[in-house]
Amino acid sequence: MPSSDALHAQDHAAAVDSLPRAHWLQPAWLWGLVPALAAITYPYALKYSYLSTAQADAPTFGLQLFSWAALLWAILVPVIGLYFARVLPGDTHMRRIAYAAVIVPALYVFLGEIQRMFHSPVSDELVWWTLWVIVGAMAVSASQDEVQSNPPPSAARWRAVHGFTAAVITVFVLFHLFNQVVGLWGEEAYTAVQNAGRQIYRTPVIEAILVGLMISQVFSGLRIVWRWGPLRTGTARVMQVAAGNYLAVFIVAHMLSIFLYARTMSAVPTDWSYAVGAPSGLLHDGWGIRLIPHYSWGVFFVCSHIASGIRWMSIQRGMALQRAHRGWLLANAAAVLISVAVLVGILSPSL
Repeated sequence: MPSSDALHAQDHAAAVDSLPRAHWLQPAWLWGLVPALAAITYPYALKYSYLSTAQADAPTFGLQLFSWAALLWAILVPVIGLYFARVLPGDTHMRRIAYAAVIVPALYVFLGEIQRMFHSPVSDELVWWTLWVIVGAMAVSASQDEVQSNPPPSAARWRAVHGFTAAVITVFVLFHLFNQVVGLWGEEAYTAVQNAGRQIYRTPVIEAILVGLMISQVFSGLRIVWRWGPLRTGTARVMQVAAGNYLAVFIVAHMLSIFLYARTMSAVPTDWSYAVGAPSGLLHDGWGIRLIPHYSWGVFFVCSHIASGIRWMSIQRGMALQRAHRGWLLANAAAVLISVAVLVGILSPSL
């Protein structure tokens, strides 16, 4: 059986050979800014999606349509990042901007948590603009730097740590996803499942272990995906890198929200009411609306990332690349359905 490094090289070469030749995306440093421009619009799309109906006692059909269109645009910003991460020509640091655009929903929640914990007088939009101007300038500056054209070393030790901690965490994650899907049947069903699970994962020792494993996932995952960031590769690898980046920020933002802001600073129970943004609902709350894309993509990417791990393990065990890829595509389709189910559950009180 080929070594792990040989399989990495084979998978990468096959992925690159299958990519379309997007010659029109030249120069890369200029087209690479498109995801950054899309990211800059993100908070405004959420803001106007909320304001277009919040300030009217009886919103007209036009206002409601505009509200949903703005929210849809916000949800689709990561898709723009994924597209450019896949099609930008060559190995370029501008691809990092595309991956940064993918994490926009989680990043905006993370920055918002920092802002409200420190009672910052600076608007979220100003912080957002400043961040993306800096990111864009740094990426353009680095775009002329030489990028190693070959796939990076496998970093076997980091992958081993990441894979082991992921295997343990997956049990908790799958239960958590099941709990969210149960929300389709209402508060009582959701709370019953949540209370049953909390008897285990809320015990101090297990909770401390879970937090430690989550932090390990963040650091080991970022160490791995950083090396792949500028490299032109196939859809499966792009999705794996993008999901890893997103989940790293999502985990940190989620722990800030749950452990520091809700449970420590505000003493707010993280129950059904917290999940759906009661009493107003996520759609009708200026803060809560940002959680809609945040959770939607979080659910999708955690399922997709698990599928990517299974795909790679299948290849290592001798499965044909084409067959492994088909299974991965089906798993991602299922991830979309799970994400939609969770979204419907948490939005149902708002509709």
